[in-house]
Amino acid sequence: MARRGDGLYLRGATWWVKFIHQGTRYQLRIGKGIPRTVAREIAQVKRVAILKGEVGLGRKRADVTFDDAAEKFLTWAAANKRPRTARTYRQCLEALAVSFAGKRLSAISAFDIERHKQVRLKAGVRVMANREREVLRALYNRCREWGLYEGDNPVEKVKGVRESEGRLRFLDEDEEDQLLAEATAPTLRPSPRGYPRRPAPGVRGADAGACGRGLPHWPADCAVGLRQVGQDETRADEPRAASGAGPSQGGGHRPAPLR
Repeated sequence: MARRGDGLYLRGATWWVKFIHQGTRYQLRIGKGIPRTVAREIAQVKRVAILKGEVGLGRKRADVTFDDAAEKFLTWAAANKRPRTARTYRQCLEALAVSFAGKRLSAISAFDIERHKQVRLKAGVRVMANREREVLRALYNRCREWGLYEGDNPVEKVKGVRESEGRLRFLDEDEEDQLLAEATAPTLRPSPRGYPRRPAPGVRGADAGACGRGLPHWPADCAVGLRQVGQDETRADEPRAASGAGPSQGGGHRPAPLR
């Protein structure tokens, strides 16, 4: 049946063209703020481009079937990914093949991917639904890089599902005692010049002795205020030690008190 009318219509200030060709409905944006005659010419150019692509007069866009793309993707994964990752890719593609086997990548729409996701959610595999979505997205991107597919990635229009963050569980007394028994207590690093470590202000008794002797077991607040006197630091009220005089030679070079 011959086409009737030019299919142009104005929505706001933008011209659109709408027509059906071989059972496929096309709705294309022409332009904004242009006369109807110009819009008609642009619409004619767009129709010709569509007809050329479908009847083979122009260069066809690269397209590949899902099965061929999956095979090439798994070959790439086996050579570039770890065995466990490649095995996960294979499992995801096997689940995706249930919905997309035999289809070309250009024929898979965002709605088809959303429908596959809903089927997987009803099956109770919430996490795998996200993994399959990511693998399909990577497959589209790889095929575009390899020149096997020209077009948009429909997976970008499909949102992933929210996964569980896990369950919070508190340790009982026995588990806490076992954890503390296996834990390694922090150790004090020895002083580079042999000076004893000094405890923080307010730390007295056994805790202060542990800090001063550099024992491996010491409370957390004992580390606050520890100070190591550097090679060029002396007390303000003492004269600087003579050259070559060390702490064992009585040169007056000794740790400054904590302030």
